[in-house]
Amino acid sequence: MKKPRSKKPILFLVLFVLLAAGLTTVVFLVQRSSENRSSAAGNRDVFLNFGRSSRVDNDRRENSNSQPSQAPVATTGVPAELAGKKAYLQNELQKEIQWGYAHNQRANGVIAMNGTQENGWISPYMSLYFVKNALIADPSTAAKAKKYLQWHIAHLNRTPDPDGLVGTMFEYNIKGNTEVPSYKLDSKAKMYDSTDSFVALFLTAMRTYAEISGDKQFVLDNKPAIDLTFSVYQNTWENGLTWGTKTWRHQYAMDNFEVNTSLGDLAYIYRYVYSDPAKANEIETLQRQNRAAIESNTFDNGVYIVSKQTSTPYSWSTYYPDALVPQIGLITGYINPNSNKAENLVSQFERNHPDWINAKKNEFPMAFAAHGMALRGRYQGVLAYHSSLRQAYPNRTWTYHIGESAFVIGYLNELISKAN
Repeated sequence: MKKPRSKKPILFLVLFVLLAAGLTTVVFLVQRSSENRSSAAGNRDVFLNFGRSSRVDNDRRENSNSQPSQAPVATTGVPAELAGKKAYLQNELQKEIQWGYAHNQRANGVIAMNGTQENGWISPYMSLYFVKNALIADPSTAAKAKKYLQWHIAHLNRTPDPDGLVGTMFEYNIKGNTEVPSYKLDSKAKMYDSTDSFVALFLTAMRTYAEISGDKQFVLDNKPAIDLTFSVYQNTWENGLTWGTKTWRHQYAMDNFEVNTSLGDLAYIYRYVYSDPAKANEIETLQRQNRAAIESNTFDNGVYIVSKQTSTPYSWSTYYPDALVPQIGLITGYINPNSNKAENLVSQFERNHPDWINAKKNEFPMAFAAHGMALRGRYQGVLAYHSSLRQAYPNRTWTYHIGESAFVIGYLNELISKAN
């Protein structure tokens, strides 16, 4: 998901001005060119540093409502909390990836929420987060990732779903040797949790796979599927934001953080895989419109609200979804983790939920809270959360699931990048 960027050289212009008193002052004018929006070159280590994409850094600079990076997370030296912990964290990471694939992936590539037993639930949204984060942390998972993506592409809706959309993706349950859309088995089940987030994670996962594996031919071969999924945005887009679904007309901040990132990923695909810079430019224009709409419609009084259409007032005391909205902003890179805005949001989160480090605080572990906190440098808290998680879910039984595993991988990879 995180793309390396090449930088144009810093140009130093030195002007020697002789003062009347005979003194010489050397003035250095430093001109920094903007990063290339869509460079295919660069250092993979940057790409593997999940949550710190210079692609989104560039987008931040282009939007005047982005916060300046004046409250940086330290980037030099080893944080005291992480000294000597790299080997332990790497071992934890590999165990997590192993559980995710060995316990949850079927032979046909599909990845279930927690186990491949009969009636096992499949949430493509969660599966895609896992595939993407595992790829970023361990490129050797590329073959397994491709198997899932092949299954996903084969199950895209190519005829109109009950909401009249094509390119959507249902949630499924395991039935014998196949998978059946959940809503066909249970009248109370949803077709999908959302359409926009499902599309967003698919587009981001496709770019991540292509860059990390080097298998861009796979993305070339599946251009029809990518275009089909993109049509969902076009049919649920209004005033710069996407609806959760065509019939559930809420424009969620969380969803649109993911949408914004995916538009950058899709622009990359068009520019560097499909060699279509004109289309890439169009998509980047949509990305800027989307960011402007997110800021004007969901950022209010120093917080990102759940959605403009939500009737219940935003409350920091409500853990999910209200207080956790910024974490997805951090995880996707939409919110610069080195910004004052990030620090303000994280500090408010800590004041209102000092017990976020307790993995049993909620019905679900909510590991994405820890992932967001890791990106803002709350390493001691994340380590405490991880210890609590391992105690609460020693065997990763439900309500632990593949989505939780995805975010555990995300924060472990972030800690590893800072540890020794």
